[in-house]
Amino acid sequence: MSDLAAPIDPAQKTEPPHEDAPAADQKALEDAALSARHCPKASSFAWWLAMALIVVGFLDVVSTDLALATGGAVEANPIVRQMQAAMGPWWVAPKILLHGGLAFMVVWYPNWTTLVTMSGVAGLVLAAAVNNFGIYADIVGWT
Repeated sequence: MSDLAAPIDPAQKTEPPHEDAPAADQKALEDAALSARHCPKASSFAWWLAMALIVVGFLDVVSTDLALATGGAVEANPIVRQMQAAMGPWWVAPKILLHGGLAFMVVWYPNWTTLVTMSGVAGLVLAAAVNNFGIYADIVGWT
């Protein structure tokens, strides 16, 4: 008899999740975060990465504004373009808040998956800032 046609064994029935399951998941996450923060290497790297996320966010904002101020560049990211249109010069606030939130997340839960992922994010944002500075340099004739 195949497994699909096997009768259901009442002893193998699983109980539905308890209402306190989300609280248990939250507690497990908090415990894991606390454990990760007690790892000296991970914690130290997390603080450096948090600072890097804020710095590259700032560089991205500055390089974007420089390139756009020349009139020869356009914002390629449609979400940021909408923020710029709606918020004017205040578009930088959500961008910096996002980077601040990422920095907080890295410091609060410095497990290796978070650190590697956010290192990649920092690298991509740095690449975008370098590209923006390159666009600015090309437009103003510095190259």
